Amino acid sequence: YLYRYTSNNYFALKIFATGHLHRLLELKEKIGPGNTIYCVEWMDQQTVLPENLEMYDLLFDLNSDDDPSRMKTYTTLQKPVIVCAVKKSLHQLVQTVDKSINCHFVGMNALPTFINRSKVEISFLNNADAITFDKMAKKLDWEYLTVQDTVGMVTPRVIAMVINEACFTLYEETASMHDIDIAMKLGTNYPFGPFEWCDRIGVKDIYETLDAIAEDTGDLRYKICPLLKEKYLLQQPFYTP
Repeated sequence: YLYRYTSNNYFALKIFATGHLHRLLELKEKIGPGNTIYCVEWMDQQTVLPENLEMYDLLFDLNSDDDPSRMKTYTTLQKPVIVCAVKKSLHQLVQTVDKSINCHFVGMNALPTFINRSKVEISFLNNADAITFDKMAKKLDWEYLTVQDTVGMVTPRVIAMVINEACFTLYEETASMHDIDIAMKLGTNYPFGPFEWCDRIGVKDIYETLDAIAEDTGDLRYKICPLLKEKYLLQQPFYTP
């Protein structure tokens, strides 16, 4: 799946992005009409990236922590490359590269529903990468929050834990799924209830994020609810599509 979004603005950035379709569409909304974006939907490890990546000012890999094998493709580019660093930290992703790195890798919370927000969640390896990204963020008119480079970052970790606790509440038959969603929206002013949010992000991404955090930290707080695991194994959302 390919699409091109163009602008007549002489100063428009040329942007390349790859990832799952729903993430690409959310990124397109975040980028806005002032730039040129060329996207390749990532289907599996057989997905072929274009050879002319050096022509772009900025690159996004929105599913890099699902498939780090593409990281080595970007290393020769002297450009900022923004990668999803949730299920794996940015350091872990970079460690998969066995060659010198000329690009500026930047970690981003690129889970669905978090891309097109007023402020994006970003992590860096060093000050040089931070300076490069800051210049690019100004051109994009993006606001961002810098977080420590850890598995799960900050917001995904919090939301995944909320969803997991909601699953335990439902699993123990303390309240219905609908009531839990309504209560969370009214009580916390969240945009979605935990089960609705889980479906929007994806059960797979929530489960794998929690699993990665649990493995990285060894913290029992991230023990996954059997109900969430069942939904993950069955590849089922909580609400009927």
